Amino acid sequence: MDKYRGRRFSRVRRIESLDPDVEYLEIFKLSTLDFERAHFMLGAELFMNPYSNPRISRTLTQTGELVYNAPKRAVDTLLLMKAMAEHGFDEGPGRDAVRIINRAHSRFDLHPEDLIFMACIEAVSFVRLAERFGWRPITDKERRAVAKFIVTRSTYMGIRGIPHTIEGMGEFCRQWMSENSRYAPENQKLANTILEFLVSTAPKQMRGGVRRLILGLLDDGVIQACGLDRVSKASKAVAYITAKGLGALGPGRDDSDPLAPLITQVYPNGAPSVQLMGPPAVKKAD
Repeated sequence: MDKYRGRRFSRVRRIESLDPDVEYLEIFKLSTLDFERAHFMLGAELFMNPYSNPRISRTLTQTGELVYNAPKRAVDTLLLMKAMAEHGFDEGPGRDAVRIINRAHSRFDLHPEDLIFMACIEAVSFVRLAERFGWRPITDKERRAVAKFIVTRSTYMGIRGIPHTIEGMGEFCRQWMSENSRYAPENQKLANTILEFLVSTAPKQMRGGVRRLILGLLDDGVIQACGLDRVSKASKAVAYITAKGLGALGPGRDDSDPLAPLITQVYPNGAPSVQLMGPPAVKKAD
């Protein structure tokens, strides 16, 4: 524990005292705060990676909600996921979030392997971005807690077959991407809609740079499958250096909320209660 001396390591000291098989929710929350700056690309990856599969994109464009009301759908999804991470799955806002997401998923004929991928890619991206851009190494307990959180959440959402380790999840994602990622117009429509929304949350003078940063850090295969603009090697290098510098700034504050810029775009007066989120037909939780 000597290597974790100092105030900035207070969260990781707490993490190292916890059991990732039992206290995974607390570890997940602490790790999320510690790697807040390294995770600025997490939202982009969680949406763009699935959109590289025409089967998912065609299914999600059927209702038109993700094309014409993408900002609200994206923010609601992130807020519902946040509610589960903060409150668990058995009571209060966490339980309501599980029910709303399950009802939303029931509206679509999603392939079981696609649901597994969308769960796994969250854990894989969480760990990979922390490893790549974090101000400190991510610990084994954090990796185990992230996997445990995703497996447990998936169980409550009726998703079976989730690998139980980050390594297993990573292998599943690589295989899934290899077999399913290819260009389709629906991919491009969804990807461009989400990209424009993410970029719009930045100040106007910074939007060009934010766009280049996101495109410079996305996987080349995802860029191609989503029909997004390719960037040069030089731009990729600049994006990496920028992201590395941002992550090196250190842990986030206890009162920080990385979702705030996105929430403000959709809910200027603040986010509503969990029960009022989701598509109109599935908002109300029992």
